[in-house]
Amino acid sequence: MISRVARTAGDASLRKRLCTTKASSLSSSHLPLIFLRHGQSTWNKANIFIGMTDTPLTVEGENEARLAGQLLEMHPEYSKKLDEVHTSLLRRSTHTAWLVMKELCSFQSLC
Repeated sequence: MISRVARTAGDASLRKRLCTTKASSLSSSHLPLIFLRHGQSTWNKANIFIGMTDTPLTVEGENEARLAGQLLEMHPEYSKKLDEVHTSLLRRSTHTAWLVMKELCSFQSLC
């Protein structure tokens, strides 16, 4: 997740670079594919290998998902071309996707 990367590499400077990076121009035949990992889960926090165990997000994981949505919104060349969201059926993945989309919907009429 972007926020986890930003936190480990000096928050402010990396976030600034992520938010100001210009994407190359996108043609209609080359649409972006965005991969996003789920936010921190209860077992991630306890440093337990999860696999397919269905564990919920922590409060920090929810905040990471919201931040990912905010960072994605700063790149309209991607976020405005978002047509589909695919996720596993695990709670941590679906909850992350919903929180990201909720952030995007608060900025534009995607919902």
